[in-house]
Amino acid sequence: MLLLAVIGVYYALKLHYIFAFNLVKNTSISEEKKQKIEKIKIYLFTFLKLLLWLGLLAMFVFGFKYLSEGQSLKALVMELWGQIAEGFWTSLLYTLVRIALLIVLSRYLLRKSYVFLDKQEQKTINKKVYNESNVKKVYLRIHNSIKFTVVLAIVYRITHFFAFLEDLSAVMLVFVLAFVVVAMSITIREIYLMRGSYAK
Repeated sequence: MLLLAVIGVYYALKLHYIFAFNLVKNTSISEEKKQKIEKIKIYLFTFLKLLLWLGLLAMFVFGFKYLSEGQSLKALVMELWGQIAEGFWTSLLYTLVRIALLIVLSRYLLRKSYVFLDKQEQKTINKKVYNESNVKKVYLRIHNSIKFTVVLAIVYRITHFFAFLEDLSAVMLVFVLAFVVVAMSITIREIYLMRGSYAK
């Protein structure tokens, strides 16, 4: 039972990160960035597998020690199961469904936003008023700003779904706001540089 719990946590984390990485990867417009994201994904999943094996090893050691003392693992599991609050599993399922819906909705809105931005970028380039490379930099900044703001906002929103993450939510809010300010400053700078450039 405890082994199943450890494995369940591993796959829950893996599923969560697959959603998160796909959200970032599918909205990235740079092939180089997609490759970097894939490398980070591999490293993270390797780390998760290491944690899984360490967790399984710890459970085996604990189980062997517990049995060697003549105690019953079944009785321990039943005792721990009885301590779970009523409605816990329903609440957990509801929370996971909300997280999944939040991620799916965010991906949909991001795709729509990027279709719109790509059209606007092409229109700006076709006008041949500003330097094309500067135009691409501006829209790249806008793409990345929207993408990472949404990802951070999702993480911030998820912290509200779990009571034990209440203190972390305040830190995340400050981090999100700081990122938005920095991203806007960089984007405004790129727009200023674009307006100072002219098509060749």
